Amino acid sequence: MKTQFVCLANSYKEGGRCVAGIVLENGSPVMQNGKPKWIRPVCETAHGEVPTHLVLHISLLDIVEIEVTSSVPDSYQSENVLFNTGAIKIVGKFSLSNLNNLCDNSQTTLFGNRGGAVTPENTRLLSNSLRMIKVVNFSVVEKVYTDNPNPKLRLSFTFSSNTYEIPITDPTFLDAYRANKNLLSNSSNVFLVISLGVLHQNWHSKLVAGIIY
Repeated sequence: MKTQFVCLANSYKEGGRCVAGIVLENGSPVMQNGKPKWIRPVCETAHGEVPTHLVLHISLLDIVEIEVTSSVPDSYQSENVLFNTGAIKIVGKFSLSNLNNLCDNSQTTLFGNRGGAVTPENTRLLSNSLRMIKVVNFSVVEKVYTDNPNPKLRLSFTFSSNTYEIPITDPTFLDAYRANKNLLSNSSNVFLVISLGVLHQNWHSKLVAGIIY
């Protein structure tokens, strides 16, 4: 089945990329239970990652058309679908001015808690792993670890009176920030795609998979 979506994440994932977005119909977001309907194309790979070369040309806000072959929800990752990897194409561009319509501010926490990760037990209470929010208080934080001389970039932000500090996995943003650390200095707000990752060291980490500014 041919399906179109606005790409809101094309982020690093072990072995490849995690691509995700909100389903469109006639250019407008499809709603499901009062919220935008998310989709995450996956492949039959170790972690469901999409090979980088298949999606390297896709940018955030591109409208992408794929041929969905089956829905393959995996616990809280209800958005997962398999697709024909030979029939992916860009068919348009989504307007930045319409992003407010894609945000979900219905819950005051991110994936059920105020921390940076979720336990495997608590993921059973979740029915989704993707969400877009708009924030006005934010900053990039550089973390240096003893086993790696290159600083890891995280985003500190406030949402619904809670402060989060979450790893950034958006490769385009990471490259742009490293080239210009004042990248967000003139931005009064940013749109963030928050993804709940796969199990790692007994936790499912929250990740900033996409930053639109």
